[in-house]
Amino acid sequence: MTDRRGVPWIGSADPAQFTKHSYQAAYATGRPPPHYYHRRQRSGCRKCCWCICASTFTFLLVFFVAASVIYLILNPKSPDFSMERAYVKAFNLTARPVKPEATRINGIDFYLQTDMNFTVQVSNPNKKIGVDFEHVDVGLGYGGIEAGKGTLLPFLLSAEEKKTVDLQLKGQDAALPKAVGMDLQNEMANNSTSMQVETLARVRLRFWGYRTKAFKTLLICNVILTKPIPQENASIRSTSCRFKFLSLMQ
Repeated sequence: MTDRRGVPWIGSADPAQFTKHSYQAAYATGRPPPHYYHRRQRSGCRKCCWCICASTFTFLLVFFVAASVIYLILNPKSPDFSMERAYVKAFNLTARPVKPEATRINGIDFYLQTDMNFTVQVSNPNKKIGVDFEHVDVGLGYGGIEAGKGTLLPFLLSAEEKKTVDLQLKGQDAALPKAVGMDLQNEMANNSTSMQVETLARVRLRFWGYRTKAFKTLLICNVILTKPIPQENASIRSTSCRFKFLSLMQ
């Protein structure tokens, strides 16, 4: 039979006497009293959480400082693009599709046929970074409508290197609404044509023997040409480009 004389009933004894008996029971069983055990457990959890938070903050701080230093040392800049020449093989505005199997689309009054060669100079202003163009898709547009497309072969721009590339953009039966087609007719009558050239590229950077992950970039150029006449060069009056970083690739 268990001896209950040493452990008073709750509410029937002095708290100090209860604490004394708790320590005596804990000593007899080899375990700390309940309130002491839970206090040590909570203290250990707090220390663990504090260590995790401190380690995370230190890692983020070191990463931010290192990234800032690397950025300041490399001073990265986007490549420069300029249109040097435009040769027109075909540029015709028709009222019906050229393709024999094509049918006229309701609400479309004009169809544009294009075949143009552009000479583009690409320069890398970075002193310590090479730019690797792995895949390049290019589109030719007018009034926000795609009128032709083409691709560039992969190429590498070393630090402070300039390179000239040839680009062919070709399209057939680009459907232009009446308002857009009439705008193009008016521009050509005034010996001026505004085109858009959009370049979507898969790019990697090279520095210190390291290649970054591939990422997507978008280059949008507004080009104003003289009237495109087939089998002749069109003079480039002005070019304005803007460069956008889109996203990292898997």
